Amino acid sequence: MTFGDAKRLLSSIAPAKVKYLATHARALDISEFQDIKLSKRRTLLLCLLYEAQVKTRDHLVEMFIKHILKIQNNAKERLKELREKHLTQTSEMLGTFAQVLTASKETQDNLAALGEEVLSIVMVGQIYYC
Repeated sequence: MTFGDAKRLLSSIAPAKVKYLATHARALDISEFQDIKLSKRRTLLLCLLYEAQVKTRDHLVEMFIKHILKIQNNAKERLKELREKHLTQTSEMLGTFAQVLTASKETQDNLAALGEEVLSIVMVGQIYYC
C-alpha cells in the first residue's frame, strides 16, 4: 500500500511548517475538520500522514539496527568462546609437543623407542584433533 510521494507534494512547505500543520491536524476533532476548507483539510491530512510515515520509517530503522546489534553481539560472544576453546586446545598441543621434543632428545638413536614414547605421550595426553 502506498500513499504517494508526500515529500514531493510538501516540498514547497518548510519542514517546521509541516510539523506544525501535522501537530495542528492531530489536535483537531472531526467536527473541527469539517469546518475547514477542503484544500486546507487535505494539506493538514497530508502533513499528518507524512509525519506518520517519517516516524514509522524511523522506528523500523531503529528496530533493524537493534536486531543487527543483537546479531553482532551474539557473534562476538561466539567468537570469544571459540578463541578460548582453541587457546586451550593449542596450549594442550604445545605441552604435548614439548613432551615429544624432550622424548626425542633423550632417545635420539633408537627410533622404535622414540615411536613408542611418542605414542604413549599422545595416548596419555588424550588429545583430540579437530
